[in-house]
Amino acid sequence: MSEGLFQQRPTDPPQGEAAAAALGWVPLLEDLPLGLLLVDAAGNPVALNAAACRLLATDRETLVALDARAFLDRLVTSTGTRLATQGIAALAGQEPGATMRLGWVPATAGIAWLDLSAKTLQGGGVLLSLKEAPLDPGQDLFAKVFRACPDGITISSMEDGTYLEVNEVMLNQMGMSRDQVVGHSSLELDVWVNPEDRLRYLEELSRTGSVRNFETRFRTRAGRILPFEVSSEIIQVQGKPYSFNFMRDLTTARELVKGRQESEAKFRLLFEQAPLGMAVVETETGHFRSVNHRLGTIIGCEAASLIGRSFQEFTHPDDLAADVRSVQDLAIGNVKEVEKEKRYINGLGKVVWGRLKMVKLPPAPDGTARHLSLVEDITAHKVLGLRLSKSNLPDLSKSEARQGGF
Repeated sequence: MSEGLFQQRPTDPPQGEAAAAALGWVPLLEDLPLGLLLVDAAGNPVALNAAACRLLATDRETLVALDARAFLDRLVTSTGTRLATQGIAALAGQEPGATMRLGWVPATAGIAWLDLSAKTLQGGGVLLSLKEAPLDPGQDLFAKVFRACPDGITISSMEDGTYLEVNEVMLNQMGMSRDQVVGHSSLELDVWVNPEDRLRYLEELSRTGSVRNFETRFRTRAGRILPFEVSSEIIQVQGKPYSFNFMRDLTTARELVKGRQESEAKFRLLFEQAPLGMAVVETETGHFRSVNHRLGTIIGCEAASLIGRSFQEFTHPDDLAADVRSVQDLAIGNVKEVEKEKRYINGLGKVVWGRLKMVKLPPAPDGTARHLSLVEDITAHKVLGLRLSKSNLPDLSKSEARQGGF
């Protein structure tokens, strides 16, 4: 950027109201509804009224404290060019009555688009008239979507890669301020971790006009490396090509996937090694989706051979109706879990007693309702109880127990 575009402030200039008055500013301008901003011949802001403060979302003291370079660097054309590259001449050289549409980039919030006209004053200053640029309904809707989108959004030039606009989400993701991004390119900001990814992305975007779900890694201002998924489309802004980019931070999603995978691995280990029989069952059909080795042993079949078969096949006929009602109660939410004793018929046709607990599970990825069945083989206990009930052994709990026998 040429230093000749900017003049230094005089070493001993008139200050405050004196400087404004010297350039033609009068207090009457303060209360006008039209936004008015006075700059000196070098482009340094000198005075502005309340309407201009509102339009620029900046207080008077902050704006007047800016030098010409900082002030003009916050004004961008619709093609993303910073006015600082042209100097105050870009404003002072307008035809009388001509209007220029410029974007003002405040420290926070999005670009404020303004219709701006300029008049050169006899005292050497330039008086800028500011009006909010009207938005049609489509533009207004676009602005709302741009601000509300949960993903980062950027608009960047296809010619030199400079950013025309970014939303707050993207700034938060990258740990940068708007001034650090708008008017600068991704190369300047050094955000691409792998330069080859950038080249592949640009090649596909230039060749096809769009990119979908391109996974890469970006470097934040603090140096943190984050995984992103980028989708882009080439758009035209005043006849020039720009890329409209959606940037989705995959950090949380990948952490969730990793956590789920770890949980599933732990569950699978518990499932396979558990001393109880375990099965994941489709609630509506009763079909086994997963069966562990222990349940296969209890039922007398290989666990793998049970997949796709139903618990009804192995339930004792006298217990089947009650078993089906229990599953229905679980399915419609009458109960959260079921615990009961039931009889199975194993692969050899023998009766096996089990203590069953059924617990409702979240739906499967395909939406199928399912539950977890845990089965403890209590056949030996039942047989022993039956033998004792048929014998004439005394009830020790009522005789010897009172004599201190236990």
